[in-house]
Amino acid sequence: MLFSLCFLAQARRALTKACMVIFLSVLLTTELLTPKVAASTLSLSQAQKHALENDPVLSASRLREKAFHSDAVAFDTWDTPTLSTSVQNLPVDNFSLQQEPMTQLQIGIKQTLPRGNTAQLKAEGAKAQAGKEQIKRSGRKLWVSQQVSIAWYQGYYAQKKAALLKDKEEVVSQLIEAMNAAYTTGDVNTQQQDIVALELDKVMLQEAQYRAVEDMEVAKSVLTEWLSGVDLSTMNWPQSTSLSVVQQARDYVEKINPIDIFSLMHFHPEALAYEFDEQYAHTQLAIAQESEKPQWALQASYGYRQHDVLNQHRSDFISFGVQVDLPSFSSTRNSAQISSKTNRLSAVATDRRLVISRLSSQAQQYRTRLTFASQRYHLLKERLLTQAEYAQATTLRSFAQGAQNNMSNALQVRMAIIDAKLAMLDIELQLATSLQRVKYYYQPALSLHANYQRGS
Repeated sequence: MLFSLCFLAQARRALTKACMVIFLSVLLTTELLTPKVAASTLSLSQAQKHALENDPVLSASRLREKAFHSDAVAFDTWDTPTLSTSVQNLPVDNFSLQQEPMTQLQIGIKQTLPRGNTAQLKAEGAKAQAGKEQIKRSGRKLWVSQQVSIAWYQGYYAQKKAALLKDKEEVVSQLIEAMNAAYTTGDVNTQQQDIVALELDKVMLQEAQYRAVEDMEVAKSVLTEWLSGVDLSTMNWPQSTSLSVVQQARDYVEKINPIDIFSLMHFHPEALAYEFDEQYAHTQLAIAQESEKPQWALQASYGYRQHDVLNQHRSDFISFGVQVDLPSFSSTRNSAQISSKTNRLSAVATDRRLVISRLSSQAQQYRTRLTFASQRYHLLKERLLTQAEYAQATTLRSFAQGAQNNMSNALQVRMAIIDAKLAMLDIELQLATSLQRVKYYYQPALSLHANYQRGS
């Protein structure tokens, strides 16, 4: 009987040990479980397309461009002729139209000519403003795409992090059950503090899941600014992207590294917008200079006279005239206007240089962040994660061979793998956001610079 009890106790300990090996294998080798299919998904390209198609700023810019083109046509057209009608030299004693020979009914027309070349210059200024609207829309599209992409990636990686934490929590729960079973059987290798540590770790995983879900909801809230009319309450992100962000970042860094940033930023939409401001300021200065030229007006009139009191015919009159103003009498005002426009032109040129310097600095900052984030990712992947996986395999073999290892070693290995994967997710998010910011500075400038070189 005693022999049977001893044999039964040994069998129970062996079975407990085998169960722990199985559970530990699941713990150390598990990957992300297959996620559930989302009720509705929104890809990055879909989000960008919807945001750009429904951006009211772009619509308003198109309307302003049409308005400026209409202004250009209006400015390059002469003023409307003036038609006048009058009764001249009417005697006040009897108001007779026949008594006095100079009494006449006069109809006249007057056409004022533009001063110098002001009409064409005003049209050129309106066209410059219309061109600026096109450039502003180009920059706006980049800005909207950047903001939508950053919010989308924040939600995308928060969803991946939440799924990873949930899977790990399930494995930890299974491990706790196994350790409790081993502890109740009196296994000397299972300590109470190991179970408590796992319980605390489970709570921390649950708290991390809450933070990840919070990040997802915040990302949805940010996207509502750009995706008006889209119900994001039940939206989930796709489970994977078509192209690795890590590979995209690496390829883009290799593409932009040899480029001179300062020269390239001359072709950024923000800098080009100031170039159109300079063109407009040039036209305003030229218009002010044209104010020193005289302005002409042509006029003609026809005077109809009635027959005299004896019913004899009187000849009608026709008159021609020319009017001209004398700007030399307002030279002080004209000189002040020219000085004002000259200073404005210099200010716009200075602002343009400042914008180019700012864009160059910001582009350099985000390029540096992108480069180092890529290096950090490969360091974690090639060294930290590889070593953690090697420690995982070693721990698993030790348990399979019956080694009396402390459970804290297995917990440390598991935590190392979790930390490595979560850290890699965080770096992937940094890569994605930095890549979008770098593209905001480099992509339009690269395209416009290439078009400029082909045109020259």
